[in-house]
Amino acid sequence: MKCMKSKYSSDTRPEVITKNGVMLGRHRKTQSGVSFSSFTKIPFARPPVGDLRFTCPQPAPPWQGVLDASKPCPKPIQNNYVTGLLEGQEDCLYINVYRPEYDDTEDREHDKLLPVMFWVYGGGFIMGDATEENYLPGPLLDTGDVIVVTGNYRVGPLGFMCLEDDVMPGNLALWDQHSMLKWVQENIRDFGGNPDNVTVFGNSAGSFCIYCLYVSPQCEGLFHKVIAQSGPLISNSAPMQIMGKQPELYTRTYAESLGCENSDTSEQIVQKLRTLPVGKLQSNFNIAGSWADMVPSPWKPLVDSWSSNPFMPKNPRDALIDGEFNKVPLLAGVCSDEGIMMVSHIIREPERWNLISQEDWWKHILEITFHIHPEDATEEDKALVVDLCEAYNIFDKNSSTHELISCNSKKAEKKELLLKLVDMFSDAYFKMGTLDTVQLVAENEIPVFQYRFAYDGEWKFADLLTMTAGKLAVKFVVDSVTGRIVHGSGVPGVCHAEELHYLFSPTLWGMRNTLPSENDKEVSKRMANHWVNFSKYGDPSIPGEQWKKVTPGESDYMEINERNSMKKFEKQEIERFEMWKKIFQEREEAKPKTTPLEIKLKPKPVLSIKYSHQYKNWINFA
Repeated sequence: MKCMKSKYSSDTRPEVITKNGVMLGRHRKTQSGVSFSSFTKIPFARPPVGDLRFTCPQPAPPWQGVLDASKPCPKPIQNNYVTGLLEGQEDCLYINVYRPEYDDTEDREHDKLLPVMFWVYGGGFIMGDATEENYLPGPLLDTGDVIVVTGNYRVGPLGFMCLEDDVMPGNLALWDQHSMLKWVQENIRDFGGNPDNVTVFGNSAGSFCIYCLYVSPQCEGLFHKVIAQSGPLISNSAPMQIMGKQPELYTRTYAESLGCENSDTSEQIVQKLRTLPVGKLQSNFNIAGSWADMVPSPWKPLVDSWSSNPFMPKNPRDALIDGEFNKVPLLAGVCSDEGIMMVSHIIREPERWNLISQEDWWKHILEITFHIHPEDATEEDKALVVDLCEAYNIFDKNSSTHELISCNSKKAEKKELLLKLVDMFSDAYFKMGTLDTVQLVAENEIPVFQYRFAYDGEWKFADLLTMTAGKLAVKFVVDSVTGRIVHGSGVPGVCHAEELHYLFSPTLWGMRNTLPSENDKEVSKRMANHWVNFSKYGDPSIPGEQWKKVTPGESDYMEINERNSMKKFEKQEIERFEMWKKIFQEREEAKPKTTPLEIKLKPKPVLSIKYSHQYKNWINFA
């Protein structure tokens, strides 16, 4: 890589020459003042529009002239999580590259190829993006030791719709990720990156996707290490295990809601949906979710054994047991209180208390815990929910019946219930499935490391989940103007995705001060060094902090906190782990339902701000 005079500016700009042409990026600095170069909105595939809608990504052709790689990367088409408003674009298959820069005075091996970290974002398979609003990799670039690559994959129906045949086999989003990894192999050397040392890392749905890459025979040789953050391949709601209803039923119901006929062939459905404006497609994306847009969700990765060219031909757990996966080192973990995300809807919308205080409360807990549609709930499912609630001491001690909570329960009783539900959902979705996964991988004599992020910093991702759009707007104003961090009325703990702003520096207005304290900055620096060391050496240990591997049958993990320490699962956690592992294995035999889908299109959130006295005080203070 070299610098050249830009025709767009009087300043010199970094230039890279790839097989598709010449591009000009930008010289920049992180919040810590470390220099780096960025190359953004690089096309890795042809725009997936028109006849390419619902097809696997096609390699991007060479461009004419010089590509201006300083433009912001767009979002894939989606509905904003907070406002519900449509955003992004269908032409979204772009990739971004960030690499450190060195002064001539620095004692570094300038010609040495750097390790590469390839990021896969989360978002419940229905949202997410590779924009710098969320994922500018400042703390990782501060190390000066890695190149970071981010890129878009299609989300929602455009990325995961499936008719269980070769016309629409599903998993298009995974093929997008596969295409990006191939792009990295073919081009990253031109940026100074080592194609033989690529670490794939991601969070939540991105972590689920990474595990799909991990077990896919299509991805052999495309990466060399994996960091899976809060998204185990095996859990109560792992997309490949609990499918809710049959994938084809979801897609046909969705297509009929958009004007297709029940008698249409797969080819006719695809052709008709290709003629619709993308906004119309997105308007009905949440046909199945009744508790939330992604609970239950029809849009997710699948075991696509029906395809003539499957991405994931085998049950992932069986693939791990049989040793049929890409055997590279793994670092996997969770946040200590992941389940805050699952109760966030109750906190943000208090009227939901009415749902779980009724006689059929168990159907809602079943829906959240196992992604089973209420109309498909059985008495056996009810017995399972009751057993789980008893295991977590959730039932009202003063009640002789299996009642979750009453309509007139006090605030303290509601908070106690939320804390217990957080505990149960944390185990069900993340903690226990992660331990099961790392133990299975360890049995293959592969280096495996586990973590638990337990640092409760000043800025909280949980506020984005538990506060209404209006309250968040006020929070962003106060945070930005005063430098103070305003919190909502959530439950205490370290929520799902809370580790992200210790690895990235979001640029979205209102989120530019996510590390306000010196402790926050120190935790971020230490965590980035752990992640980078793993990408370099396959071992996340840093000087003074030796990270012990997970061995078969063991549960060792590094607790990431103000002071890191190695720990093991406690006795009660192990007992619950055995309980959940049995449930996971039993539910592997479950078949997706074929009962008609009850369409539940939810209204968009109300954006008006109803100021409480507290919020008036915040605004006056600002």
